[in-house]
Amino acid sequence: ADVVIISDPAGGRQQYSDLEISALSDYAREGHNVIGTFLVFQWGEVDNRGLAPLFGLSSTIDYTSVVVVPTYDVIEATSPLFANMASPYVSSGYAQSQVPLDDATWDDNDLNGARFVAKTADSQAAITVYDGPEYHGIHITNMPEYGAGTEDERFLYNAITFSVTRLYLPLAPHNE
Repeated sequence: ADVVIISDPAGGRQQYSDLEISALSDYAREGHNVIGTFLVFQWGEVDNRGLAPLFGLSSTIDYTSVVVVPTYDVIEATSPLFANMASPYVSSGYAQSQVPLDDATWDDNDLNGARFVAKTADSQAAITVYDGPEYHGIHITNMPEYGAGTEDERFLYNAITFSVTRLYLPLAPHNE
């Protein structure tokens, strides 16, 4: 596989071992992208925050979830993630988002190498991209694959083919 999708593991009570987290990290460094959705990092007794650096996020953030209206204001309109999509991106997926517990919003202090490519107006849901030297980590804080509509299907297709489309579509400038 060229892409690993990590969909709601903590919500499914999937606790990754240190060995599994290390294997995912090694696999990404071999040039394979990672996509994570919804409760990737933490929920209840499940703590997968060791995965956070794969997505350019800190492994020390505590998380909770909140109900959201997943209408994303696109920050990087020319990003291949949003190719052939309407703006704003209105997700029909699961209407909850994993958020940092400190203030239940996503802000620049929560990033550790990633950047925001889309956020909801209240910053309770976000889509981030980490451009690592060998791979890309895409994190979606809601779960667009759950109850997905046509726009979610397009978005997920774009996320899966992100590395290929990056070769052909220019990205908007961003601050690191």
